Amino acid sequence: FESECAPAAAMGKTRGDDAAPTTRDGLGLKPRGGVKNKALLGRKFTGGARASPFIRQWAWKREMKTDEERFRDDYVYDRDDDEDDANPKATIRLRQRKFNAASSGFASTVWDSAIVLAKYLEKRNRTSGAGARWRDAVELGAGCGLCACVLAKRCENLVTGTIYATDVAENMDLLTENVKACSSRIAPLAYDWRDAPPKSIDASRVDLILGTDLVYYDDAMPALVKTLKSFESEALVVYFAFGRNRQALPRFLECFDAEARDAFEEPRFLESHELDALYQCTDVSVMELKRK
Repeated sequence: FESECAPAAAMGKTRGDDAAPTTRDGLGLKPRGGVKNKALLGRKFTGGARASPFIRQWAWKREMKTDEERFRDDYVYDRDDDEDDANPKATIRLRQRKFNAASSGFASTVWDSAIVLAKYLEKRNRTSGAGARWRDAVELGAGCGLCACVLAKRCENLVTGTIYATDVAENMDLLTENVKACSSRIAPLAYDWRDAPPKSIDASRVDLILGTDLVYYDDAMPALVKTLKSFESEALVVYFAFGRNRQALPRFLECFDAEARDAFEEPRFLESHELDALYQCTDVSVMELKRK
């Protein structure tokens, strides 16, 4: 893949959170936050309808969870204390694993950005009606598979066809276990961005691409942009969500401008009122890309 996007080292880019500006022509959110009071870490927050708005917003954040909740217990989506009418049939349960850099790494747990994007999809599902349906969908770097599972099980108005949950080969065991337990509509597939899309995916039918926390490694950004360009549906919409670990976002935008700007509209960061009112935070942003 010959790219006009020069190597990061040649552009003087360095890695690390402090080197990650997040504005794009005045768009986007500078990631703030982190826990100011470290004594709060590891305490269980339960939320609930009677809790203050502050507690309810912090109750779902993964940063506030114990290691047991983040890496050993199953993650149960949408059974919050304030959802008295929650539908047990729509509950999503995902296996998580202890962090292991040699195998699944960061893909072994559910992160805040995946929750924010999943809740945005549910909001779109409630408000879009039958006129906003996409055909097939692909989740890139799916990890535990939350967004793919939410699309399949809780967003009947959004996607009519197959939902492909993809990740690199070493992450597929956990991903496959989770999505197969969730819905037969989801097809788990190993996908290396340096390669063409798997033959089982009809790239012309993919109208929706999702990804969470994908922009943390500079060297992967040319391949990520190449991947986006390989899906050529005129209706294609891409949603990327990322938390504070977004140090490769400038690199992604540079590669996007060099390789994909002719095919996509200007990137847009969703505003607060577009996201779920409860499931949003200052250190998670959602970016939208649309085919021209």
